[in-house]
Amino acid sequence: MWEFSGALLAVLLLGCTPRWQSSDHAIVGGDLTTGFESVVSVYWLGGFVCSGVAVEPRTVLTAAHCLYGYPADDPALSVRFGPQAESPDREILATSFAIHPEYSTNVAHDLARITLSEDAPVAPTGWNTDGLDDSLLGTTVDVVGFGLTVADETDPDFFKRRAGVTIDEVTDLQIKWFGDEGNLCDGDSGGAAFDGDVLLGLLVEGDANCAEWGAALRLDAHAGWLDGSEPGDDDDSFALPDDDDDVAPAQCSGCSTGGGYPGLWVLLLLVRRKRPSN
Repeated sequence: MWEFSGALLAVLLLGCTPRWQSSDHAIVGGDLTTGFESVVSVYWLGGFVCSGVAVEPRTVLTAAHCLYGYPADDPALSVRFGPQAESPDREILATSFAIHPEYSTNVAHDLARITLSEDAPVAPTGWNTDGLDDSLLGTTVDVVGFGLTVADETDPDFFKRRAGVTIDEVTDLQIKWFGDEGNLCDGDSGGAAFDGDVLLGLLVEGDANCAEWGAALRLDAHAGWLDGSEPGDDDDSFALPDDDDDVAPAQCSGCSTGGGYPGLWVLLLLVRRKRPSN
């Protein structure tokens, strides 16, 4: 049960305003889709946060910047399945989540893993474990997410949409595209970049106008952490959950695609969760 003072309630109302109500944008030039069933929407306290992808019966991947600052065992975190996030076919609560230990204030390692309390009602998607190189250049991939479609949209429908983009650059951690008619934007973070039915990466960043470029985080570059064979290195120069630091980093640079709730770090310091005594 939550207890709030009057002053804290005012902070809460400000701090829990979803970022999609700001001047950020979303997937543009895309089409409605009922396919890509493994692409899901992530919610917190009944509010849309980001997109995500189910890769195991009880594992959903999303962008780290979507969940940074949330308690790792927050019972208010959930995942919704179906083509319309506000009227889902199914909603499942999360039991916990983990952020990649090398996540920092830029988009490097911008990856988080959500654990569900029940098996997903859809087939998980297979993610790419093979190394990517310049042979991918010129390939058209599908980007899929639940983000907005109009700048400053105040009444979003949060339908699943897809757009085709052509890969123009492959870096150590990302695949990128430039100047395509379709693109990702705010709310699509954590969504998918598919080559056919293979998940190449998670949508993580793009330009502020959602028109000039976009990028997806390569999952093959994070295979060790995803399959549990590599724990990763905790970088104490950044404030990660359960880290030694106590200063929250700024939103990752260039992440016009993010979800999350501003002021959450203030809430975590001020809100006291009181558990009923039995």
